[in-house]
Amino acid sequence: GNGSTTCPFHTIRRAYDVASGATTIMLADGDYGANCTGGAPCDATPLTIDKASISIQGTGADKVTVAGPGRAIFVVKGAGGGFSKLSIKPTEIGAPNTVGHGIVYESAFSTPAPVISDVIIAVGKATVSDGDAGPGSGIVVGSTANPTIGPGVTISGGTTVIDVIGSGAPRVTATAS
Repeated sequence: GNGSTTCPFHTIRRAYDVASGATTIMLADGDYGANCTGGAPCDATPLTIDKASISIQGTGADKVTVAGPGRAIFVVKGAGGGFSKLSIKPTEIGAPNTVGHGIVYESAFSTPAPVISDVIIAVGKATVSDGDAGPGSGIVVGSTANPTIGPGVTISGGTTVIDVIGSGAPRVTATAS
């Protein structure tokens, strides 16, 4: 497709590759990531966001799901990196806090500060037999990233709901579960 409403790109990666400046990538109803629908190529995870001012928005957390294996579903390395109106489902299980995260913020941010709203992150549950394996975290905040988490954010499963590493200072405006 060409990215229009009537002829959309099939993958998040393709929309991201052509995005420039302040852009919101709008996702139509469906499944994205490794479990995509529609018969065309799927996105590999993690989906790295290293351009400034890029946000990902679905039509509703009950209508749009981004899922897959790997370190995380989304790894944000640039200013911005907001998410809204979608479900995020990491499927990989590994050593605690190494894989299977929903969103990982790796870099410091100036403006715009990333915002996560109306998002469901469901981290898979694992049966741990050797004491080594376990699910990741819903959101990992690294470096000096300061995302706003909420309103309307639900995080379930995982080692931790929000894992803060370094001097990051997320602002939580909703109750995580």
